[in-house]
Amino acid sequence: MSYNLALDFQNFSKIISHPTWDVLVFLFFIAVGFFYGLLRGKRGLLGALFAIYIGQIIFTKFSYLDFLLKGKSFLQIFILKAAIFLILVVALAILFSKLISESRNAEKGWGKIFLLSFLESGLLISSIFQLFPIKGFFAFSPLTQFLFASPGAYFWWLILP
Repeated sequence: MSYNLALDFQNFSKIISHPTWDVLVFLFFIAVGFFYGLLRGKRGLLGALFAIYIGQIIFTKFSYLDFLLKGKSFLQIFILKAAIFLILVVALAILFSKLISESRNAEKGWGKIFLLSFLESGLLISSIFQLFPIKGFFAFSPLTQFLFASPGAYFWWLILP
């Protein structure tokens, strides 16, 4: 599937006049990338990164999920899956951040902290696109689909952090 990344003025004005879910995706990416890095520091970021990776594995292999979602509507399935995934990631992030020791040079290198924070938020957004039926419920622009929802983007978001 090929995405046309040419953003002409007409498409840009349509996005500005009628904001879509894309605006929320990019605002989430920027806000999480900036503020989360400030609040958590290196240890918290590394704990959350491990939690996202391990949470994806556990979530995809959670065989009882189908039993919990049987007979639910599309929106209920999305909300329940998102809640279970986020609870799992938060619990694992707390556990991993406690296990990772703080180095003496942890306060140095704010650039690395921000970079890791942005890469981690991109991984989280791409993971949500891959694990949940979000594409069938919300409409996203080709740029958002290319950057976060495509299988190739998911691969790169897994590798980059």
